Amino acid sequence: MKRIIIATGGTGGHLFPALAIGEKLKQKKRDLKILFVGGAKPKFLQTFRKKGLSFKEMRVVPFPSSLSSWLKFPFLLSFVLFQSLLILLRLRPAVVVGMGGAASGPLLLVASFLRIPTLIQEQNILPGLTTKILSHFVAEIDLGFEETKRYLSGKRTVITGNPLRQQILKRRKETALQHLGLLSKAFTILLLGGSSGAHSLNLAAMVAVDDLEGEKEILQIIHLTGEADYKRVKRIYEKSSIKSAILPFTETIEDAYAAADLVIARAGAITISEITSRGLPAILIPYPYAKGKHQEINAQYLQKNQAAFLIRDGELSGPRLAREVLSLLKDRERLTEMSENSKVLAKPEAAARVAERIVRLIKC
Repeated sequence: MKRIIIATGGTGGHLFPALAIGEKLKQKKRDLKILFVGGAKPKFLQTFRKKGLSFKEMRVVPFPSSLSSWLKFPFLLSFVLFQSLLILLRLRPAVVVGMGGAASGPLLLVASFLRIPTLIQEQNILPGLTTKILSHFVAEIDLGFEETKRYLSGKRTVITGNPLRQQILKRRKETALQHLGLLSKAFTILLLGGSSGAHSLNLAAMVAVDDLEGEKEILQIIHLTGEADYKRVKRIYEKSSIKSAILPFTETIEDAYAAADLVIARAGAITISEITSRGLPAILIPYPYAKGKHQEINAQYLQKNQAAFLIRDGELSGPRLAREVLSLLKDRERLTEMSENSKVLAKPEAAARVAERIVRLIKC
C-alpha cells in the first residue's frame, strides 16, 4: 500500500483544504494510506479523528520575527529537519504534499533531497515565503488563483483552485436554515471572522446590530464569533429583536454558507474560495497584520471582479458596517450582480484536480 504524507499548518485555512484533498485521494485510489502531519488545535484534531484519519503532530518552526527567536531558530530547525528525515525514512511515502506555511517547509525540503516527489498547494494570491523557497525544489506548485503565477514565474505551476470540502458545495439552503433554527424567507447575513474570530469585526458588529433594528422583519444574522468574544457578543444579540444564530465555532460551516445571502468576513484565501463556491456577495475586512498584506490582495481580487466590497480594518466601525449592509439591502440588483460575479470566480472541482495531480506524481 502506497503512502501519501500531507504536511499542514494548524489553522482551518490549511487543515480543511488538506482534509478535502485527502478525502478525494481516498475516493480515487482506495489502496492509498494517507498521513497528515503538522500542528493542529484540539478542536481540529477531533474532526480528523472522527473521520478515522491519521494525524501526526509535529513541531512547527515559523520564520523568526525577533533577535531572540533568530538565536533559537537554527537549533529548532535542525531538530525538525531531523524529525522529518526519520518520518520519511520510516514511512517511505510515494508523494509528500505541503499546504504552504512553515509546517510544510522542513518535510518537503527533506523529501526533495531524498528524491521523493513533492507538491505544494498554495492558497493565497501572494505566495508565502515558504512556498517561494520550496518552489526551487518541489516537482509542482498547485495554485488557488491564476494571479499567483506572476509571483512564481518560471516555476512548474498548475492552476487548480483551492480545495474545499464537498459539504460546502452541496449543502441545501433549506436544510441549513432548519439546522440553524432560522427563518426560510428572511435575508441572512453571515458574519465570519475565521476559526479564531476577528475581534475588530466582532466589535463593529455589536454596534451595527442596533442600526439594523429597523430591518428586523426581513433580516437575520449568523455570527461566528470565536471563543474569546462569544459570551460578550451573544449578550448583545440577546438584547436585539433581530433573529440570530450565535456560535463560537462550528464544525458544520457548510450550514452557515448555505444559509447566507451576504457574507461579512476576513479575506483568507480559503474563506474567499468558500464564498465564491456558493456564489455569495461579500463585504471583506482583511486582517491588517497578515504577512505581505496577503489578505488585502485577496480581497482586492474579489473587489476588482465586482463580487465583494472591501473595508480596511482601520476604516471599520459599527455605523460604517451598518451603512454598507443597508445600502446592499436596498439594492437587490447590485446584490444579484455581485452574486453572479462571485460564482464566475469559483473553482468547485479544485480538490479533485489537486488529487489528480498527486496521483500523476505517484505514477512518475
